[in-house]
Amino acid sequence: MQIKFIINSHIEYVNKTIHNIVPSLLQSGIDPSLIYMIVTQCNENKKIDNQYGINLYQVDHNSYDAHATFLSVFELGLSSDYWFYIHDTCIVEEKFYQKIKEFDYSPDYDVVRLCNENATMGLALYKHSYIKKFEPTLRKEKNTDYSEERMKIMKRDFSIMRENMFIWKSKIKHYIGDIPIDVNNIKISSFSNPEDKYPKYLGICDFYGTGTPRLKVHFEDIGIYKFSANYGQNPHESFDHVIKL
Repeated sequence: MQIKFIINSHIEYVNKTIHNIVPSLLQSGIDPSLIYMIVTQCNENKKIDNQYGINLYQVDHNSYDAHATFLSVFELGLSSDYWFYIHDTCIVEEKFYQKIKEFDYSPDYDVVRLCNENATMGLALYKHSYIKKFEPTLRKEKNTDYSEERMKIMKRDFSIMRENMFIWKSKIKHYIGDIPIDVNNIKISSFSNPEDKYPKYLGICDFYGTGTPRLKVHFEDIGIYKFSANYGQNPHESFDHVIKL
């Protein structure tokens, strides 16, 4: 069974994030040939040389998060048995890759999420054949309009409203009901024990030095830290000031 790791990024942020997420993946033991990074809002689809030797692609659209990433998988003709989707605003611990390899995939899951379905931020392991079923919708919703007005709509509708869309069965029904998928037959598991576990919320910091406060989220069972700028929607914690971690 082949597992590849795919990172979603953006042309404005990649030079800050690539030097955190990629070295952490390599240090956990992942071969650079298995790592793909998709940089959105560029002028053309183009593979870029880089110091890490990973598969770094610029793409000619910005469809946000997992939608942009999996659309690029199909447009670039990439293949794998499974894709581990991760944001560029993450870093992983040394145990991460070992945890991936130790998991029991024998039930032939479509998705293995990190934790509770509404707290995993889309981060998950996805079966390629499962994501392939959504290809028509992903192509139909491809965004090449980079105007401020359009990007605000895309941020609202895709990055926020449709987060976890491939994981949360009610969202699959609501947003892509014309896809011929029996949601009751989708096999979903979790790397966390118990499966409804929430991540730990560790405080707020300006991790990238950009002036943007980010919530440090720890998915401890698998070994991922996520630095989230959209922490205001988190119902489990409240933060009224920035603390330095």
